Amino acid sequence: MAFAGNPKLICDDPEFVEAPEDGTRTFKAGELVYVQAVAPIATPIYASPGYIAAVAAPGGSPVVVLGQVQTDSTGVAGTLHKIQVIDLETDIEIVTSAAVTAANLFGVYESAVASNVHTLNLSANSDPTFIVKRCLRVEPDGVHGAYDTRAVVRLRPQVSQIMPAVAV
Repeated sequence: MAFAGNPKLICDDPEFVEAPEDGTRTFKAGELVYVQAVAPIATPIYASPGYIAAVAAPGGSPVVVLGQVQTDSTGVAGTLHKIQVIDLETDIEIVTSAAVTAANLFGVYESAVASNVHTLNLSANSDPTFIVKRCLRVEPDGVHGAYDTRAVVRLRPQVSQIMPAVAV
């Protein structure tokens, strides 16, 4: 199951939405996904408007994140999938490409995707997805241990597909 290596969302009151797949894009439970643009956009990556797709590594393309899908794709168009929404206040524990240090705090970095697992690429920040909020450490405790290859991050506002509700 892809949940094992994928980001862990840390929130008290998770919000879920449902969105359909188009039957041609594959994803695994635990992957970060977005809903492809509904409005006509000239960019060809939006081939099936209104359907979910897994977030790919940036590679010069805009990365937009709605949340973390809870089920595997089925290959059947119209199948609804439950997605845990990631808003700007959701903490995300994520595996990193190298040990995180204090120098990485508040830095912005790209996501990396390989074999249906999303991680944080500490050596790339051209198209950043995440802001490093906290470095994690391993034994002997969370303050004095060695830096770990995990960090707590948040989405950058520019890549959040769903913004927190604003009371009027």
